[in-house]
Amino acid sequence: MERTAALEERLARVERALARWRRAAAGAAALALALVLTGQGGGPVTVAAERIVLRDGEGRERLVMAVDGEGAATLALRDEAGQERVGLSLDRAGMAGFTLLAADGGARAGFVLTGDGVPAIGLHDAQGRSVLAIGVNDQGVPFIGINDPRGVTRGAWAVGADGKAQLVFFDGQGHVRRRVGED
Repeated sequence: MERTAALEERLARVERALARWRRAAAGAAALALALVLTGQGGGPVTVAAERIVLRDGEGRERLVMAVDGEGAATLALRDEAGQERVGLSLDRAGMAGFTLLAADGGARAGFVLTGDGVPAIGLHDAQGRSVLAIGVNDQGVPFIGINDPRGVTRGAWAVGADGKAQLVFFDGQGHVRRRVGED
């Protein structure tokens, strides 16, 4: 019985010591990371590359950062099959974009901010056609547009500079057929 108690006490001391070592190692790692992140770990570090790839444990590209031949900075998140599913870009003109893609590579949703600061959100069907757009037009008027299966705008809701709401219906060629607005 005494021997069992002594072994249990010794095991408890070893476990406490191991826990202290783990905390010390975690603290040292956190301190080292803090030093690197604050630039105190031997000066600033610069990594220069035209393309940076992160791979998963199987060697598949999962994240790719690059600058393309036209000067656009891009970031692509890829699924296990290597297909881009999320894209982020900034071109030379200052247009920023965020795109969500389906497994087949087709864009399904996107958010764009032009170099002039004009935002737009778009939803696309499985064939890549725009079906819904939300944004601000070149006159600063916010709008929601609904498109037919061919991508032609058939209806829009907007609030004009005068603050009045307006519904606009279009024919199959995109011509205004009817306007309904506040009086």
